[in-house]
Amino acid sequence: MVCSLEGHRGGVSAVAVAPDGGRAVSASYDQTLRLWDLGTSHTIRTFEGHTGWVYAVTIILGGRGAVSASFDQTLRVWDLENGKEITTFIGESRMSSCASAPDGRTIVGGDEAGRVHFLRLVEANETKPLIGDAKITLLDRKEQVLHEAEKPSLA
Repeated sequence: MVCSLEGHRGGVSAVAVAPDGGRAVSASYDQTLRLWDLGTSHTIRTFEGHTGWVYAVTIILGGRGAVSASFDQTLRVWDLENGKEITTFIGESRMSSCASAPDGRTIVGGDEAGRVHFLRLVEANETKPLIGDAKITLLDRKEQVLHEAEKPSLA
């Protein structure tokens, strides 16, 4: 299948494909994300809430959620099924990248100050499913910035 997906009002900065291969999420400079049906090439829903460029996106929890990184200094967790924002991590500088560990609950975000934040999604209420009612916590509260002189040598 070859197709082009159109709908963002600004440049697309990142795209992530769901594990089933049927959907994708795109991040844009128009401050939104879009969930796409790759079979029909149509937008399923648009995610709004960021106040700066959305620079990165990753799929989590087996395709049930997504994490976005934005210049508004946030990592936001989204429920792909209902379009709601689940939780937000606010950093001290612009967030420029995000990734997910294979467990789908550990999120890593990078910022422009050189920090890497390791976060974990945890249930806010044990009687509800993780993606519907979650909060985000830092795995390690010690944030370290590696300066050029401190970086390990590969030689």
